Amino acid sequence: MCSVRVVSIVDDDESVRLATEGVVRVLGWRTRTFVSAEEYLQWAQAGEGATACLISDIRMQGMSGLEMHARLVARGAAPQPSS
Repeated sequence: MCSVRVVSIVDDDESVRLATEGVVRVLGWRTRTFVSAEEYLQWAQAGEGATACLISDIRMQGMSGLEMHARLVARGAAPQPSS
């Protein structure tokens, strides 16, 4: 697993995804964007990175952000606050 922690942004609206990414980068965080919940879940399951913060749209084509979160919780893989 990669040790670089990023803010993951999941949104099917490209303009919202890019604007959110810009704001987060200005704050000094590394970002990774995803066009769908399914894409994020595949990336997370593959262990290609570590999400420090997950920003997601709730209403998206396909799987909703709430369903994605429920799946992450069920896997024990939802981002956790650092101590």
